Amino acid sequence: MHGILDLSSPSNQLLFNTIRLETRSLEGKVKVGTSFVMNFEYEGGNIDLLVTNKHVVKDAEEGFLWFTTKENDAPKVGSYHILRIEREFGEHWVGHPDINIDVAVFPIQAAIHQILSPKGIVPFYVTLPMNVLVKDEELQEMDALEEILFVGYPSGLWDQKNNTPILRRGTTATPIFFDFNGRKMFLVDASVFPGSSGSPVFLYNTGSYLLKKKKQVVMGNRIRLLGILAKVMNTSLSDNTEITTELDCVGEKESKERIDLGVVYKTSTILETAAVFMKKHDLPDLKPFECAV
Repeated sequence: MHGILDLSSPSNQLLFNTIRLETRSLEGKVKVGTSFVMNFEYEGGNIDLLVTNKHVVKDAEEGFLWFTTKENDAPKVGSYHILRIEREFGEHWVGHPDINIDVAVFPIQAAIHQILSPKGIVPFYVTLPMNVLVKDEELQEMDALEEILFVGYPSGLWDQKNNTPILRRGTTATPIFFDFNGRKMFLVDASVFPGSSGSPVFLYNTGSYLLKKKKQVVMGNRIRLLGILAKVMNTSLSDNTEITTELDCVGEKESKERIDLGVVYKTSTILETAAVFMKKHDLPDLKPFECAV
C-alpha cells in the first residue's frame, strides 16, 4: 500500500508537511504541538524554516521532532526518527517582534545537518513554497464563508505507526479579508483541541470553487495557506456572566466550555517573522511577495 502513495495529491503531500513537536522544560513540563516546514526565498537563495507558535516553545529546554525517513526520494512510511535537541531548544527560535503575535520560526536545515546527517539519517518532508500564500487578487474572489483544512496533532494524537498527522475540516467564522478586532488574525469554525497549536490552516477547495466577482465556477483544486492556528475560544461563567476568552491550544486543563472557534494568525505574520530571522542571521531580505493576509 505504501508503494502506491500518490504524492501528486495535495492532501497526501500535507501528510508530510507537518512535524510533531514535543518540548520539555527544566521543570519537566511537557508540551505537544504542531509545526510545519515552509521555504522562504531571498535574494541569492532560499531556506527552509520550521514554523509554530511562541507559546509551544516558550521555556523549552529540550525539543523532540518526529521526522519520517527518506528512501529513494520518497517517504519510507512507518520509519521515522526523533530529532532531539537537548539544550536551550526554545532559545533557537525567532519570534515575531510583536509580543501579541504568537508566531515563531526555527532553522530546521541547520539542525538536520548537525544532528541527523552525521548519523546517515535523511528525513523526508514536504515544504510549503511562498507561492502557496493567498494573493490579493485571489482574496477579492473569496466569500466571508470559505472551507478550510488544518493539519496537526490534536490532544497529541497522530498515527503512530505511519507517523502521520490528523487532517480536519471546518469553515471560516470571520472573513479572511478582515482583521478580527483590528488584529492580524481571523476565526475558524472547527474542533480545535490542545496539540493543534501551530497547525497550518489552508483554504481548501477540491473539485470546483466559485469566483465571486466573476460569478464563475472553476473546475479544479484551490489550496492556499491562510495562517497558523494558535488558540481556541472558550467560555466560562463568572458572576453569572458568560465571558469569551482565548486559551492556548497547549496548556493546562481548564474547566471551560469550548465553543469550537479557533484563532488563526494570518500568513503576513509568518512572513514578518521570517524577515526578522533573516535580519538576525545577516541574510538578504525575503523576495517581495504580494501576501494578501
